[in-house]
Amino acid sequence: AQASSDAGNVQALAQQANAEGITWVAASGDSAAFGCDSKFYGTVAATNGISVSIYTAAPEVTGVGGTTFNEGSGRYWGPYNGNQNSETALSYIPEVAWTGSGGGYSIFYPRPDWQVGVPNFGSTAARGVPDVAFSASPDNDAYVYYLNGARSTVGGTSAGTPVFAGILALLNQYLGTNGLGNVNPNLYRLAHSTSNVFHDITSGNNFHLCQKGTPNCPNGGSGGYSAEPGWDAVTGLGSVDANNLFTQWGGGIVGTTTSVVANPSAITLSSQTVLTATVKAAGSSVTPTGTVAFTLGGTSLGTAT
Repeated sequence: AQASSDAGNVQALAQQANAEGITWVAASGDSAAFGCDSKFYGTVAATNGISVSIYTAAPEVTGVGGTTFNEGSGRYWGPYNGNQNSETALSYIPEVAWTGSGGGYSIFYPRPDWQVGVPNFGSTAARGVPDVAFSASPDNDAYVYYLNGARSTVGGTSAGTPVFAGILALLNQYLGTNGLGNVNPNLYRLAHSTSNVFHDITSGNNFHLCQKGTPNCPNGGSGGYSAEPGWDAVTGLGSVDANNLFTQWGGGIVGTTTSVVANPSAITLSSQTVLTATVKAAGSSVTPTGTVAFTLGGTSLGTAT
């Protein structure tokens, strides 16, 4: 586990990035529900207890979990441009949760406003991750790459995460913006207001072996979370239909303006000043809600609702 001061530093950096229009995405990890255990692959039992990555859990970061394809007897692949050695997906391929997908609830960050009322989130007051999930299994189907002319394959949530980063880059281009900042509030708004942006993953889990005496697993065996309808602590809201994400992204969004005033505006080193931040909805009677964070460099100065 990491110290709470580290949690504050990570969040401050993420808030600064969001303020500059930068979207942070982070892999939920490949240690299943035991995020503080560094090795999932194989049969090594966890010893550190159920936990999540501090980098994924910050509310200003979008956590990306993992799924695996579940083609069954369906036909979902076909030749690309007639090349039998290069296949392409013919349609959406059914998915289940990848057993290595990191996910759970943070001990440092509280549940943000935009996770309130999320189906199946439960009554916990903690931030839940991941937010979305993409194909991550190294087995079905792995990502193919070439390095120094040699063909190889790779999997894991660190493979699915750049896929979502690429989608966000294309979304930014589609919208003609100079940065999306924190996309989480809008992802959850879309989950509430649409039915075709996310592929809800309802099967599978991120259970993993744990040694006897392990926190959250005192008798040994295994522990973790199961995928369910709605949000879950394995695949989040699910995988994304990129086209629907693009075309419905702007629906219902209200632009805001933010101003900050210091009183007094000039002070000595031993004096104090009061910072007042005002957030208004541009051209709308809607009252924005949320939290304003004040930072100086990497130092948090506090927050206000």
